[in-house]
Amino acid sequence: MKHIYTLLIVFLVATLQAYGQNDELFTVKGTVRNGANEAVVGAVVMLEGSDTTATVTDVDGTWTLRVPKRANLNISCLSYKTQTVSVNGRTVVDVVLESEQVELEEVVVVGYGSMKRSDITGSVTSVKVDEDKASRSGSIDQLLSGAAAGVQVVSNGGAPDSGMAIRIRGVGSFNSSAEPLFVVDGIIMNPPTSTERLLTQDAGDSDEESNGLLGINTQDIESMEILKDASATAIYGALGANGVVLITTKSAKKEKPVIRASVGVDVAHRYKKMDVLDFDEYVEYLQQVKPENLMYIYEDPANLEGLKVTPMDWQDYMMRPAVGQRYYFSIAGKPKTLSYNTSFGYTAREGIMKGTQVEQFTFKTNFKKTFGKKIDLGVNINFAHINSEMGQSASSSQISQSSSMIRSMLSYKPYINHVSTEEDDAYEDEDTSEDETFAASPDKWRTDFANRRAEFRITPSMYFEWKIAPWLIFKSTFGGDYKNNERTKFKTRKINRNENGSLGAIANIENLTYNFDNMLMFNRKLFGGHTLSGTLGMS
Repeated sequence: MKHIYTLLIVFLVATLQAYGQNDELFTVKGTVRNGANEAVVGAVVMLEGSDTTATVTDVDGTWTLRVPKRANLNISCLSYKTQTVSVNGRTVVDVVLESEQVELEEVVVVGYGSMKRSDITGSVTSVKVDEDKASRSGSIDQLLSGAAAGVQVVSNGGAPDSGMAIRIRGVGSFNSSAEPLFVVDGIIMNPPTSTERLLTQDAGDSDEESNGLLGINTQDIESMEILKDASATAIYGALGANGVVLITTKSAKKEKPVIRASVGVDVAHRYKKMDVLDFDEYVEYLQQVKPENLMYIYEDPANLEGLKVTPMDWQDYMMRPAVGQRYYFSIAGKPKTLSYNTSFGYTAREGIMKGTQVEQFTFKTNFKKTFGKKIDLGVNINFAHINSEMGQSASSSQISQSSSMIRSMLSYKPYINHVSTEEDDAYEDEDTSEDETFAASPDKWRTDFANRRAEFRITPSMYFEWKIAPWLIFKSTFGGDYKNNERTKFKTRKINRNENGSLGAIANIENLTYNFDNMLMFNRKLFGGHTLSGTLGMS
């Protein structure tokens, strides 16, 4: 009997040791990858039955955790199926997660919040912003070009910061602006183009339209919605008569800081060379039409000998391959209850027309602070400084060589006269020869003309959002768009061939728009899968 008790005690001790060994913690490590053998970052590896023993995979998909030898682990990650594996005493556990395809109904931003696309009755087009195209685009209008049906974008000039004609579903007015309304993060922007006639004494003068959308870095844009019809634009009233472009800028998506940087160089060339008379063809034309004018070109007009001028190709003289450079840096993060996104941008672009260029510096930052689970407070600030050398356009009824550098380049005689000057640093053309209609040669536009613009722009805004209930939200937004333009323009008498002589002007132009919006939005699910939604607002 004594031997039997001894055997029972030994058996119980061995059993307790076995259970003790199973509960003993040891280190397990491994990797989490997907079906394409790519590392899954941010996957959660958790001990089954515990809410505290867990870890997250790093950028290489690796993880390390201390668990019992007979434990089960749950591995989960957004857009992947959750998987459970047994450790079974292994020190290395590698897991391959399967993708979980979940179709989400597209949500579209409208003037009074956001809606499911299936619930929208008006005409709304969503523009997906491609990162590569955004980095190459100098302004929002270039990003819109060719991106949406029914939207036309046409340049109004040859300078890199010249205005753009943007039309949504064609022209909606004969005697007023046909430009759409631009709204960035809920703030109504100044008009996309602006024209100020500085030299009022010159009847044929008309300034280049400047691009009012410069100052908003395209790489900061997350999405764009184009509201086309009256139903979609109703909340903006008469301001939205020509359509509305809603722009949402980027915000932080991940907890850890995400840094983005890009550098690029672009080279632009003229699309084609216009077919105009060269020097030999022009001489042939004079022989047939105005042979008496050959005396201004040759010492011996009869034999076409003794050249007194220098043949010129004005298109080659006035145009060039234009080089552009761009730099962009941003940092974004979402630690706990604070979200931030800050970016810097610098762009310098030459125009194809010599003497035209634009330089732009942008800074943008936004912060959002969450108080508890119901209140959000956010601040957005966008700053821009622009320096540009602009060209010269003219009204269609007054266009001439002295009012448009492009007209001068295309229609001026294909040569330049030899006249010695004390400086002897350039050719000087005596326009008293041959024909008085040749008033201003293209080289005068490069040496005796200036049209400069310096713009300071700031767009601050703030908003307060209160989730009164899961189905009821109140949001208040206040902000504005302020622009200050300093314009300088000068034309010497060598271009301005009239009784006024040389002309110059300096102007300081300010534009300010602001809006204060208060919205009470509700979206309540009812019986049978129905939904009741609406908005009560004041602006």
